Amino acid sequence: MIPREQEGHCSKTPLERTGRRENIKAFIPRQKEYFPHTKPAAEGQSSAAGSMFSGTTEKIYKFCLLFSKILLTSKRPFTILLVNDRSPSEDSGMSDTKETILQTALRLFARDGYEAVSVSRIAAELGITKGALYKHYRNKRAVFDSIVERMYQIDAQRAGEYEVPKETYEAGPEDYRRVSIESIKKYTISQFEFWSRDRFASDFRKMLTLEQYRNAEMAELYRNCLTAGPVAYMEDIFVQMMQKGLLKEANPRQLALEFYAPLYLLVNISDWSNDKAKSIELLNNHIDRFIQYNAAETYERIKL
Repeated sequence: MIPREQEGHCSKTPLERTGRRENIKAFIPRQKEYFPHTKPAAEGQSSAAGSMFSGTTEKIYKFCLLFSKILLTSKRPFTILLVNDRSPSEDSGMSDTKETILQTALRLFARDGYEAVSVSRIAAELGITKGALYKHYRNKRAVFDSIVERMYQIDAQRAGEYEVPKETYEAGPEDYRRVSIESIKKYTISQFEFWSRDRFASDFRKMLTLEQYRNAEMAELYRNCLTAGPVAYMEDIFVQMMQKGLLKEANPRQLALEFYAPLYLLVNISDWSNDKAKSIELLNNHIDRFIQYNAAETYERIKL
């Protein structure tokens, strides 16, 4: 589980504007400012802007005036919502493009480092222009924030699937009290496979590993996701297991270090080894030995 101090790197809310009558005048279009090439035409004549724009521009101008009058005469606060007028197929296309940008950027960050990869480099790798990329992400930082947000989402989903806590102990203590030794074993094995085999997670881990010594924010993410964070997470779980009589009384932080260290080591070894099955076998043996030495008699009776 990745400890999450703050919610939402990329949280989005509907864009709304609310205001009072006295503030409405700021939204009223003025013909000279908004339509400098257009002036009301005499009856039966074309607008001075020419036939190409005359009809459309004049209609927009009249609509804005009418809308402004309605707002000025209203005594109630008003709300303006931006409406998405794209078709579902267009939205789907944009989502596919955004996902491709995200995956490609992360692959480059993992290979060359975040600082070394520019927006131009990402666009060139994709075979698109920088302008096309900016339609989906306003800058490189926005891409990075989306990557981190995706990892938090995946992490929470996986925790739910394996019935282990999604949040820190302070945020959800009851979830820690319900954890079983069996769920921890299954979740730990799945974490090895996730961090070593899943392309997105593996690239995320490699990016943080590369940048942790050059970027303070990356260093903090590295600690939260891969070192100090998981150890603190397991420590909180083991405290609750001791209180329930599932584990023998011991120093919970020491137990957390002993439990997590082989997982961390094997994940990193897997980057250079093709025999991941052997690593999983070693990890399984480690977990079984850990349970054998640290499980309380209460747990043994429950198993029987």
